[in-house]
Amino acid sequence: FAVNDSFAIKNALEDTGFEVIHITNSSQQSFLSGLEDFRKLIYQYGSSTTALFYYSGHAAQIDGTNYLYPIDAKIESKGDIEVETINMGRVFSILDSTLTGVKIVILDACRDNPYSVFTKTTSKGLATSKSSSGTIIGYSTGPGETAIDGGKGELSFYTASLIQEMSKTGLDIEDVFKYTSRSVAKETYNRQTPWYSSSLLVDFYFTEKK
Repeated sequence: FAVNDSFAIKNALEDTGFEVIHITNSSQQSFLSGLEDFRKLIYQYGSSTTALFYYSGHAAQIDGTNYLYPIDAKIESKGDIEVETINMGRVFSILDSTLTGVKIVILDACRDNPYSVFTKTTSKGLATSKSSSGTIIGYSTGPGETAIDGGKGELSFYTASLIQEMSKTGLDIEDVFKYTSRSVAKETYNRQTPWYSSSLLVDFYFTEKK
């Protein structure tokens, strides 16, 4: 579902006025290049702009840190994890160091940790992320939980529901995430309940009332 989800989110964001850097089936090199392009685009728009990072794919919590996995990641020892994957700290450093506007992070990526043999913990799902004021983070399921396989049509349960709520006029982003959680929980018979954390100081609407 990951590639389909990314295209659907791209289209939904462009419909609401975002300029999108879109990468699929990303190697580590293209992932890092995309993050640098993201940094440059934020600088171009200015520190008060709204910036959003969306990821769909494989990810894991390892010793309390979240890592995103490029398609070419090769993990044979614990030392490979930091070298072969993308530490979410890289993403937050881009957002936290340059932005005073609204910062949005969406992670449709909660899976079992396949490398627990190398780590101190065997926690499922993703850890909660620390971020600066003015940030909202949406997770496809709760802390320490895993997202179930399957979806609605060609999209995952989470992204399909998220896009549906994003399209509603006059819905604040915190309500978007809340209603998405409600929808996914219902669709999955409470086997998956999305979660979000927010330190927003202002309201934000994907589609404002005219």
